[in-house]
Order: sequence, then structure tokens, then C-alpha cells
Amino acid sequence: MPNPIRIDIVRGVKTHAGAKKRWVPFGKEKILLRHHAGGQHLVRGTSSSTRARQRQMHEPKKSQRKALRKLLPNFW
Repeated sequence: MPNPIRIDIVRGVKTHAGAKKRWVPFGKEKILLRHHAGGQHLVRGTSSSTRARQRQMHEPKKSQRKALRKLLPNFW
């Protein structure tokens, strides 16, 4: 006979693991920032201005913001 007391466990909305490693909330308005990809290795042939630009933090593009709101629900 099954247990008459049934406890439903509601699963919460999970944050995307890859997105939370790449995007960092910054400031009170929670602007998301990330480092530009491709600057870890094999950068000897690139110019110093390109490497400096890749070291800077970048905001998401308009097309990425809607997707990031779904991937990072607990950041807002």
C-alpha cells in the first residue's frame, strides 16, 4: 500500500553551468560582462592591439540578452 502522505518536490529553475562560468554580473544594474574568446594560446602572431582588445570585458549583444535571461534566471 503506498504512503498516503505524498510530498511533491518542486524542482527549481537551474542556471546554465557554462553561462555562469563565462558571464559575470557587474554593478547594481547587473550588466553581464565576459572576456573575449581566443586569447589563451597561439597568440604570438596577433598584434598587441588585438590582444589588448581581447583582454577587455565585453557586454552582450542585443541578440544575446534574451538568451542570457533564460540561461541565467537566478542573476536577475
